[in-house]
Amino acid sequence: MPDISLFITSDATSGERRLDPNLTLVEITQKLESVTGISPTSQKLTLYGGPQPTVIYNPDASDASISGSKTLESFNPQHLARLHVTDTSGKISVAELVGGGQEDVDSRYQMPQTEYESKSDTVLDWKRKNQLGRFDPNAKDRLDKAVVEAEEAIEAKGIKLGLRCEINGSKRGVVRYIGEIPEITDSGAPWIGVELDEPLGKNDGSVKGKRYFQCKAKFGSFVKPQAVEVGDFPEEFDDEI
Repeated sequence: MPDISLFITSDATSGERRLDPNLTLVEITQKLESVTGISPTSQKLTLYGGPQPTVIYNPDASDASISGSKTLESFNPQHLARLHVTDTSGKISVAELVGGGQEDVDSRYQMPQTEYESKSDTVLDWKRKNQLGRFDPNAKDRLDKAVVEAEEAIEAKGIKLGLRCEINGSKRGVVRYIGEIPEITDSGAPWIGVELDEPLGKNDGSVKGKRYFQCKAKFGSFVKPQAVEVGDFPEEFDDEI
């Protein structure tokens, strides 16, 4: 199974990451340490995407050694499903320190942002030391480059709404959306929404509840402009009776 894109969240971080579904859950926690700042031995993993969220790994559970040896693929994660990482170490989370939208926010202590930013041994301090997120000196350059490359691809290829297209030389359909999708990434780079001819997609034209175009379930796909070619791509019909 090829790498899959998942939306990784924690109390303090969020973002899209590509992961090898053949890795064990213990190996996944090691990969996610650089994303969340949470030690692999303190990561509880909850997978969203089905009827109910599923805790797929809990380091404090009695069967942790067994569940940790299972692969991510064994849980059949969907493209851009949410994988939430909870810190089980008992440390107060960033979300709790600043309120986090909890109902009892007025009754708990809220640390001033300036005080939090000056403290050590926090997720923010860890990201600062490792030059991650907004502390990455090259982050803006990479984001700007991604936006420019995507916009140039759209212009060079002549991608426009309503045109027939082909994705990566295989799936065919019609361009239905061109623009940003913050539910996938906040880079600002445009994506291409395609209504496919066949049910080979992952959605119905919406992402995490936000609708970008209308189509049947599994007939929708969102891809980067670099993967799209527009032109005379007629629908492919099954000739078998």
